[in-house]
Amino acid sequence: MYRLDKISFLKLLQEIAVSSNESKTFEEAAQKSIDKVCEVIGWEIGHLYTVTPDQVIENTPIWHLADPERFQNFRSITDNYSFQLGEGLPGSVHEQRKALWIEDIVNYHNFPRHKYAEEAGLTTGFGFPVIIDDKVEAIIEFFSSIKIKTDNKLLELVSLLETQLEAVLKRTRSEIALRENEQELTTIFNNVEDVIFLLSIENNRYKFVSLNSSFTYLTGLENWRIINKYMDEVLPEPLLSKVIKNLEIAIESKQPVKWVESFTYPKGKLSGEMSITPLFDDKGDCNRLIGFTHDVTPWKKAQEEAKELNRLLEERVKMRTAQLNDANKDLESFVYHASHDLRAPLRSIIGFSELLKNGANNKLEKDEKELLDFILMNSKKMDTVIDDLLIYSRLSSNDLVKSDIAMNVLVPAVIKERKSPEHDKVKFEIKNLINGFGDLHLIHMVWTNYILNAIKYSGKKDHPVIEIGSFEDDMENIYYVKDNGAGFDMKFYTKLFELFQRLHSDNDFEGSGIGLATVKKIIVNHGGRVWADGEVGNGATFYFSLPKQP
Repeated sequence: MYRLDKISFLKLLQEIAVSSNESKTFEEAAQKSIDKVCEVIGWEIGHLYTVTPDQVIENTPIWHLADPERFQNFRSITDNYSFQLGEGLPGSVHEQRKALWIEDIVNYHNFPRHKYAEEAGLTTGFGFPVIIDDKVEAIIEFFSSIKIKTDNKLLELVSLLETQLEAVLKRTRSEIALRENEQELTTIFNNVEDVIFLLSIENNRYKFVSLNSSFTYLTGLENWRIINKYMDEVLPEPLLSKVIKNLEIAIESKQPVKWVESFTYPKGKLSGEMSITPLFDDKGDCNRLIGFTHDVTPWKKAQEEAKELNRLLEERVKMRTAQLNDANKDLESFVYHASHDLRAPLRSIIGFSELLKNGANNKLEKDEKELLDFILMNSKKMDTVIDDLLIYSRLSSNDLVKSDIAMNVLVPAVIKERKSPEHDKVKFEIKNLINGFGDLHLIHMVWTNYILNAIKYSGKKDHPVIEIGSFEDDMENIYYVKDNGAGFDMKFYTKLFELFQRLHSDNDFEGSGIGLATVKKIIVNHGGRVWADGEVGNGATFYFSLPKQP
């Protein structure tokens, strides 16, 4: 039977406060508090939900059931129901972030469990949130078989109960965090490779208070042989006097003191870098010192090995670089001579084919004319490829003739040179162009390649637009050509500037696959970079950079 007189109210507050303070966990405090509330005010059911960091309402096994058999179905459906934000009593409490009282849960418009509540004979319910740092952390609901109007006295109790549970949750979280920190520090202390030890000062003597596991690993001595013993009981002379002298220097200067020390232990000779730091109390007196010993013997050995390895590596890199340079020169020489030697017979094929076409044009059948045209077309295409290869093979960083380049003059000149009547529909938008420093002839080739590519790949658009501009950072000037044409798939980006690599077929766009490789070689020889980004059907932007003039 529902009851909450003044005496019961005060007694309940006291019991909740006591049980909360005695509880070791939030769950224990919640269980005791729910039990107390239900026992004192006569409500049959109490239940706790928690809210995850993702704001998911989760059931818990914390229940108060006055009659477990009678309310078995209601508990079962609750435990297996997943409440969303704003759904049912817990979801509404979560969403509104305040206590909610439902006088008639069976006929309430937002109570999915009404069928099971009616079956269990439940009538009235209310719930409230537990809020910490402006986040709903838990929700508690109560149910009664008696129809009860909103009780402000009970809601006042709820607010006090929420405060108690909030304090418990904060405390238990702090305790958990503290234990985790202690465990973490202990783990670090015992797993760090350096030896760590703590000294106390007692009667002007230094005592080992703690020592981590690395001491045993490095020296072969068990920790218990050292801990709780005075330094003068452990260290022999003259090592003892040297260490004590450094301890006194550290205390007097109030600064860490470092030195390298060697000593023979059961595992052998250990050379380590010692570090001692004094610790002071509130009165300014040194009562403890913390020390570290870093084993430098393996480090010194590794350092010497690394020096030798670096020396061998540098020699190998020099040798491989020389071999690579020779191979590149041989390859460039081969490409040049092969291309040059191919030119004469190829142009003979082109010349004789044109003579044949012009001289015997009326005597040839249609399919014969088509074959002849095919020979001419592919021969001329091959001639273009050879020309491009010859240009590529002749490029060298040693032949650069650098000067200041007025890009705002060069770019319009390139456009004027390369723009033909069929390109009249292309709209050029030339933005600010920063002056560059490089080989004028070669940078002219770079702009020509980028601009012709932009014209070619945007040529199928109704309104092709090409934007040309630049920007800068501390080290380099960056130039770009942007179009709204065919674009490309970024997953094939690595092939873009490689020799003979093309991302479009000849049926879509003609090309030799040498132009962008030539651009890359020119710009790399200048000490710059090339890159691009694009999207299929939405255009592309090609960039190159030039170092600023030294």
